[in-house]
Amino acid sequence: MKNNFEIINQEADRRRKKAENENKLSISHWKGELHSHTKTDISKPELPNDIVEHRKGSNCGSIPLEALLSYHNQEMKNEFIAITEHSRDGNTEKAINGMTDWFMGMYLSNVIWLQENFSKNKESLSEDDLEKIKKTANEKAKEVALYGDERIQVILNDIEKVSKSTDIKVFKGVEASLMPDGSLDTEMVERGEFDMVNCSIHPDIDKEKFQPIISSSEKYSDLILKGTENEKVNILSHIGSGLSKGVAENLRWGEFAEKAIKNKVAIEINLKKLITFIYEEVLDYEKYPKDSIEYREVLQSKLRELIPILSSENIRNQLKPYFSQGLKIAINTDEHKNKFIDSTTDKKGTEYSFKPRDLRFWRSMKIVEEYFNKIFSELGVKKENIINTFTKEELEEFFKK
Repeated sequence: MKNNFEIINQEADRRRKKAENENKLSISHWKGELHSHTKTDISKPELPNDIVEHRKGSNCGSIPLEALLSYHNQEMKNEFIAITEHSRDGNTEKAINGMTDWFMGMYLSNVIWLQENFSKNKESLSEDDLEKIKKTANEKAKEVALYGDERIQVILNDIEKVSKSTDIKVFKGVEASLMPDGSLDTEMVERGEFDMVNCSIHPDIDKEKFQPIISSSEKYSDLILKGTENEKVNILSHIGSGLSKGVAENLRWGEFAEKAIKNKVAIEINLKKLITFIYEEVLDYEKYPKDSIEYREVLQSKLRELIPILSSENIRNQLKPYFSQGLKIAINTDEHKNKFIDSTTDKKGTEYSFKPRDLRFWRSMKIVEEYFNKIFSELGVKKENIINTFTKEELEEFFKK
């Protein structure tokens, strides 16, 4: 008797062949993720010092590296994955605040530390005591959040170790931020220490300097073109993220495409909002009970805003002439967390298990697939335009400059 996963694989193979016969694309053609975030996996930390000692920076992702690779290899049957941790925090203030809360919780739950430092239990702490603990937590958070290239080196070292024991091809990547002057925020890119480079604009890095750029289609376009011309850049990630609709619509998308073809760069279709919506909304069985099909209509009605680049007629019209000329796109989830990975931590370490992706998840993917195919048919997008459908050998060749 076949298990659920074997049935799903058989169904995926059937749909892939059917799609090919109809000259369409299937999600089953997607062979790997090229924009994912991870975290360094250490034994369960008891105090912030454990974090500072083991990793020189904050984690944008919440998925331990080994679990992430196992999921994409065993569950998704992918051929490759690119680990693309941020070179710097896209929003330092948010990172520091989040880690301050995390570290504060560590201190308050550690009975020994409280006795050594305050000779009290948690319930006996005064307001002044709590302020002192928060100040200490904040100082430690700054040590971790305000990291430099050494944080990325930790990730690269981890990838080097873990990739030796997995069948999936792991690309050592980075999501480097494009700064207002057109430079990237890490010298490691110029030194050629990555297999591939995602280039993104994160205005929260320096709100004052980025404000005139994100409020102007011309200035934002000029900055994107500088990123496209960088010989180390392979993918332009989430173009227009955080911009007003008016600014995003009026970017010079045709120029982006022309330069991308010339410089062997792919333009990303970022699905982070879509995947988050499916995880948090569609798969909410309290909101949409098991027998309900209401979620389908809700998802269909949201697709335009969840996939803004492909849903904009103006942007599609600007990009359309370039697909027949070889324009490449990358369809990525920008994965920071995963609803289907469970972890349990005890004295022996951390073990990971994977929740089955139920029929509602796959039905949602079918709705997304149909939406993509309708747009791809209009634009003339073929399998060879989407680098996630490449073999790992073809990808390695594409990433060469």
